[in-house]
Amino acid sequence: ESRRHAYDAEMNLAFADWQSGHVARVLELLKRQQPLPGQEDLRGFEWHYLQGLCLRANKGALRGHQGKVSAIAVNDRGWITAGDDGTIRIWEPDTGKLQSTIHTGADRVWGIANAPGSNRLAAALGDQQIRCFDLATSQPLNSAVTPTGYCSAVAMSRDGTTLVFGGNPLMVLR
Repeated sequence: ESRRHAYDAEMNLAFADWQSGHVARVLELLKRQQPLPGQEDLRGFEWHYLQGLCLRANKGALRGHQGKVSAIAVNDRGWITAGDDGTIRIWEPDTGKLQSTIHTGADRVWGIANAPGSNRLAAALGDQQIRCFDLATSQPLNSAVTPTGYCSAVAMSRDGTTLVFGGNPLMVLR
């Protein structure tokens, strides 16, 4: 009985992780539910459904950037990639089809981050600026912020109100 409760709890976690874009964590939770020799197999439709989603998510290549991809994020709109060509691209996760492209005006994008359920995306740009973009319109949301020093990464709080960016030094913007 306790194994069934643990299975149910982990499948709920796996669904939440899938919705948050944490494919590796979903695969880890699924692997933990594989029965040991002599154990009853508790895996049901939900386990096989999530496994299929993960396998499709891990298949294929997203082609469209000119040069290397330097950053990847996932949200409810799809896969988001950024690269050495200065663009941010949003992909449909099930088909790999390109949904939209954001031209940042920079020569490259070092890092990207977004808040769950938000249309706001922050980008650390190659011209050493931080800029936020609206994913629905592909337009900048603010004037660029120029940190002091080198900036190669960006993160956004869950509620989308705080940015942390860094390289040298680490900075917080609210």
